Amino acid sequence: MIPVPFFFDAKLADNQYLKIGQFACRWAYIEDMIANCLRVILKMEPGVATIMIFPLTLETRMQRIDDLRDEHLLNQYQDAVFEELR
Repeated sequence: MIPVPFFFDAKLADNQYLKIGQFACRWAYIEDMIANCLRVILKMEPGVATIMIFPLTLETRMQRIDDLRDEHLLNQYQDAVFEELR
């Protein structure tokens, strides 16, 4: 590890830093997937979605998908998958 002059948290073992990194990568992947799901439901191009969807928080994205569910814009499979995700 690269030594830095700052000390913000307790000393962690290398395997603990590895676990934190894996968790962060998984979380980022899940957030990206949810954003892409919303993009596809709204039939947006990736460039537009980068401006309109990707800056939103995960909670906001999930709420927007839930709102679209109320409008019956999801098919039965998408609805079941979303319900399992929640």
